[in-house]
Amino acid sequence: MSSDQLFAALHSHLIKLGPRVTGFNLDSFLAQCVLISGAETEQLSRLRIKITGSTDCTIAVESADTTIGNVSITNRGREGLFLFANNRSPSRANIALRVNGSNCIAAFPGCAGTPLSIRDCLFRSDNQILYWGIGATSVGTNLEIEGVGRSVSVGDDCMASSNVWIRNHDMHTVFDVETRTVLNGKACDIVIEEHVWLGFDAFVLSAENIGFGSVLGARALVNRSIPPESLAVGIPARVIKNGIGWARPPGNVPERVTERLTQLRGA
Repeated sequence: MSSDQLFAALHSHLIKLGPRVTGFNLDSFLAQCVLISGAETEQLSRLRIKITGSTDCTIAVESADTTIGNVSITNRGREGLFLFANNRSPSRANIALRVNGSNCIAAFPGCAGTPLSIRDCLFRSDNQILYWGIGATSVGTNLEIEGVGRSVSVGDDCMASSNVWIRNHDMHTVFDVETRTVLNGKACDIVIEEHVWLGFDAFVLSAENIGFGSVLGARALVNRSIPPESLAVGIPARVIKNGIGWARPPGNVPERVTERLTQLRGA
């Protein structure tokens, strides 16, 4: 695919996600962005982007003069698209991508100024998308995406604690020995909606949708969809309380948080 086709694929993906996931305006980004070939190693080095392997990819940034943080891309595919917002230098951005497929997209439209540590993201197949929303933070997240055309999307203002894992498939087959029936499901798309808190050691495994405003407890294994504004804990995780909200400041409930949750209910 050309970069125009990849941007069109991202645009369609964002429309599908809808307002409960992100408010990112791709058209506004494209009106001011700079496209850099993966072969422009000197220019990418100034931005602190290092590409190992194939340089057959496009980097889209807001500014060709502002460093992004530390970005490492090990690329074995062709014609990838990697998008970063860098209108101001982020304080703690460390992103490692391993791309085995072609026509893959990784989009970080809100990483500027946001504490963000993606320790490892593995794209296993072609035509995959990782979308990480505006203002979504991470202390340390690992992701694996399996299946052609599959995606993982993390909404705006999400908060991932240390050692969070997100995987859309078991990666290997489990089967009944006598009948040879495959017991685990196929790779799925994962959508984590806006303002979700993923607690320490949380593991999202083939959970298709995590509703806005929810909290996943420490060491929760989430293998099914979770409704909005829910607290889910345990292995496997189960919802123990509905109608909850959370805020980043301890002991304080900012009015803007409650207002936003009200808006999301109507979205």
